[in-house]
Amino acid sequence: MPSKSTKSNSLRFIKDLLSKYSTEASFSPDALNALEEIQKTMQEKRYGLVWEKHLHPEAVEEAMKTQIPVFLESGDHKIELKPGDKFNFILEGDNLHSLHILEKTHFSSIDLIFIDPPYNTGNNTFKYNDCFVDNNDSYKHSKWLSFMDSRLKIAKNLLTTNGSIFISISDEEYSELKLLMDEIFGAENFIGTLIWRKKTGGGQQEDTFVTEHDYVLGYRRSKQFEWVDDSVEREYTQTDLERGYKLTKFEKWGSSAHKEDRETMYFPITDPDGNDFFPVAPDGLPGRWRVGKERLDAVISDGLIEWEKKNDRWTPYEKTALDFSTKKVKERSILYDLATNTEGDKLLTEIFGQKDVFNNPKPIELIEFLIKHTRPKNVLDFFAGSGTTGHAVLDWNYKNDDNVSFILATNNEENIAQDVTFERLRRVMTGYTVTKKISKEIKTYKPNLSMLKSASEGNTKALQKLFAQISADVEDLRSNFDKIEQSMKDGIIKVSGTIESASSVVGLQSNLKYFQTAFVQKNLFPGIELEDELLAYVRPLIELQFGVDLNNSAYELALSEEQLDELFDAGIENKSVIFIRQGVFLSADQQNQITKHNIQVNEIPNYYFGKDMWN
Repeated sequence: MPSKSTKSNSLRFIKDLLSKYSTEASFSPDALNALEEIQKTMQEKRYGLVWEKHLHPEAVEEAMKTQIPVFLESGDHKIELKPGDKFNFILEGDNLHSLHILEKTHFSSIDLIFIDPPYNTGNNTFKYNDCFVDNNDSYKHSKWLSFMDSRLKIAKNLLTTNGSIFISISDEEYSELKLLMDEIFGAENFIGTLIWRKKTGGGQQEDTFVTEHDYVLGYRRSKQFEWVDDSVEREYTQTDLERGYKLTKFEKWGSSAHKEDRETMYFPITDPDGNDFFPVAPDGLPGRWRVGKERLDAVISDGLIEWEKKNDRWTPYEKTALDFSTKKVKERSILYDLATNTEGDKLLTEIFGQKDVFNNPKPIELIEFLIKHTRPKNVLDFFAGSGTTGHAVLDWNYKNDDNVSFILATNNEENIAQDVTFERLRRVMTGYTVTKKISKEIKTYKPNLSMLKSASEGNTKALQKLFAQISADVEDLRSNFDKIEQSMKDGIIKVSGTIESASSVVGLQSNLKYFQTAFVQKNLFPGIELEDELLAYVRPLIELQFGVDLNNSAYELALSEEQLDELFDAGIENKSVIFIRQGVFLSADQQNQITKHNIQVNEIPNYYFGKDMWN
């Protein structure tokens, strides 16, 4: 990079050349254009993040110069379980196209964005122009930055003034992403970096130490953003507790409530009868505690545990004083014991009843942590993947009696949008059955040397007697197990039994619409014809912006004065909202009817497609 003085001298020289030769006919226009391009390039910003932005234009972005992305609804994927509530949305297609449309419907309207973009590890994790980018690509980072730059610039426009965006990323692109976010959002709007412990154990394939974490970068739209600290810790006294307290179960409930979900949180405490007490999950299987051993021991030591006995079983509760003099405690930047990808994978396996549905799904606890501290009205995820963000919103709403809505955008490579993202949310909304298998060794049998020697000499009587005994034992045990298996290793015969248990998970009821990307070719519709063609796709945009279903009889759409007249002729008594195209005017009588029936009128904005028609 040239020094400031060298750059200034060069620019001055080019300026002099342009001034001297711009009026001379002998100096070719191509040469003048070349000099102007050099001048423009040298005047571009060169402090901070610099990459080959335009060397490899992204095909999906170039395509929008000649075609306009629109949405079509897939009616087969509509879910309506809470009539009257707002709809959530899945947007299938390249997320750049979805963001382009969202910029029309949700400009400055999103409170929280969470994304988990491709990490660009070089191991088939990131595609650019339909080709995987590997570690031998000289423009590996430039392609990733160009890919993220175009999407993050739109994302910024979508955020409300008090909105925020959080991005999960690994070491490969952390430093590049930080500089890019500083450039787009401004370094002054950097909230901070959370270090999230994503896994435990493993990692033996790594060259040095085991990497157990990812980063979550947070940026705000403006200073109006507020991080909500509602974690309360204080020293309780007996006087505090005498004023009143609430009880919270120590045994984990909801998702990831089993022993195998967090082995370190399965340990005994002493119950009032002096016996070891282990946590039990809601379905009766071995469970886990809600907090770790150190915290639980401290609560017991401070006398803040209360036991209740019901149906001959003790249940421990934490006593929390109902006192307004509590203090807020800042969250720590290292999320050490929140949840790991293992929890995310186990939850997805439970939902689908099979493993490896999606690689490394995030746990819903991570997104719920962000929702808890930002308190959004809506959440956007435009790298939706397995649909974790949507699931997290539904779970948050259920637990907190909230009504946060979500929009998920994802491509449909290998049918991920339909077979994983949508199908997961469908099952979560309608409820599903979890089948667990518990296997244990029942009995072992070891033929002695005398049996084996006799059998080798042709006398198998003793060995047959042993096998008969095993068969008899298996038959006696069969009624206690769903499956009995026999195996032999190192001369020992083992009999194992498997018990299958099924439990129903309640549906987190909500509403969902599914839109797919389509395109309108600009050159096929000259002049005003383009506007008329685009109006055919305005319904999904209205539904997306307002979270409604226009098929609901309470809503109506009028794109012309003729349609408006027909609507009023049919009667509007049962309507609650009418959407009217700009330029369609209500008569005095129609306005009186609107007022009489207390109907809301929303004008369909020209900005839905205006920019597309002007360009």
